[in-house]
Amino acid sequence: MTQSGGSTNLHVDVSIIMPVHNAAAWLPESLQSVLLQTFQGSMELAIFNDASKDNSLKIIQEWRQKFADAGIEMTVGGHDSDKPKGDVIISACPSCPEDFCRLPPSQDNPRHNDSGTS
Repeated sequence: MTQSGGSTNLHVDVSIIMPVHNAAAWLPESLQSVLLQTFQGSMELAIFNDASKDNSLKIIQEWRQKFADAGIEMTVGGHDSDKPKGDVIISACPSCPEDFCRLPPSQDNPRHNDSGTS
């Protein structure tokens, strides 16, 4: 999978890096939570699709215009190999030059827990 998007800003105040692995069930809520942020500076969302086999990538692409309309730069990268490689995203964190950098999991929403119930 190739990376798409990319920051056109010289300085971004907040970068949100979202790893995604088979997150279709809760991904729309997670993306909506990013759009609902009230932060007033510049923001970008970097999504790393970690070998998802469900509709995660399709959902991400469907949300791309909503982020563009909100002025939030979205970058999508990752891979589609047979196994997730969660450690790949960790290498991106130290190079994050922004003032704030948050790494929420794609299932980071109040109604999701490990038991799969709401």
